[in-house]
Amino acid sequence: MGPMGQTYHWREDYEPALEDSVTNIAAAQGREELEVAYDFMAMASDGSEGAGCLWRPVFANRADGTYNPSLEGVHKTFMDNDHAVPGIADAGAHGTMLTDAVSNTTLLAHYVRDRESHMPIETAVMKSTLAAAQIYGLSDRGVLAPGMKADINVFQLENLRVFQPEYVNDLPEDAPRW
Repeated sequence: MGPMGQTYHWREDYEPALEDSVTNIAAAQGREELEVAYDFMAMASDGSEGAGCLWRPVFANRADGTYNPSLEGVHKTFMDNDHAVPGIADAGAHGTMLTDAVSNTTLLAHYVRDRESHMPIETAVMKSTLAAAQIYGLSDRGVLAPGMKADINVFQLENLRVFQPEYVNDLPEDAPRW
């Protein structure tokens, strides 16, 4: 399951405190990491009994205990990289292990709205539209311009939320996915 020091009980806040990781809670309570993980999976995000979810915020710099960009290496944060594009999925190849369906919502809610050093909304929209179209060579979309194909989404930035993922069997042959 990967490093439990970077694994948390599901929460809407994308920046959980380090002390809330499975590893740190297990150490503080004198318990095994897997025991804490199993408890999280049996507990709803509000603390009541119910379906829980383990999650790991990805593309974060946790070396200094924050989500501030790392100034070392190729990536400052995944979104500061000119080559990073949200929402480019693997066509479901890992649908039973993760969901990247919320990439664009997280980009807008977390990196544009919620961070002190936020990304300009224009940059986020460009990464989600034009940059994504360019990766696939779709030169007839990605911008609002005469003669271009376009879908328009209207949203209220303050209302964007990412809900706890659900594990469902709704693909052909009842195959599972998040």
